[in-house]
Order: sequence, then C-alpha cells, then structure tokens
Amino acid sequence: MEREIHIERKRNLDVLLTKCKRLLSFIQTTQNTDMYDKMHSFVGRVRQAIYKGDDITPLIDEYENLKNTAKRSSKTFTNLSDAM
Repeated sequence: MEREIHIERKRNLDVLLTKCKRLLSFIQTTQNTDMYDKMHSFVGRVRQAIYKGDDITPLIDEYENLKNTAKRSSKTFTNLSDAM
C-alpha cells in the first residue's frame, strides 16, 4: 500500500514538473522577468520534492496560483488589429 502511495506521488510530481516547464516556457515568451524568476525558483522546489517525502499539496496549490497570475498578466488580443 505504501509503495503505491510513493508511485502515485512520484507520478503527480512528474506531471507537475512537466506543467511547470510548459508554464516557464510561456512566461519566457512574455518577457516577464519577475514572474520567470519566481517560476524558476518554484521548479527547483518541485525537483527537490521528488527526493523528499513531504506533502505535495501545497506545491500544487502554489503552481495553480502562479499559473493564474502568469496567465492573467499576459497580454491577449481580442482583435488582432489592436496588436499594432
């Protein structure tokens, strides 16, 4: 039973790390250096969590907050003529 919990935890961390890499790539295109630095630091903590045994729920919550902040601060255009 405990082995299954470790396998599920590792799988969840791998998924979280993949999502972080995608978000980091997105943030890099926005050239928001502050957000990039925060996300880069967060990726380091996710990688460290792979080797620790603590609860990963706070990391998932923090990722969601970072994602919402990054997506909210990105510039979107409803009309491409406004892009110029």
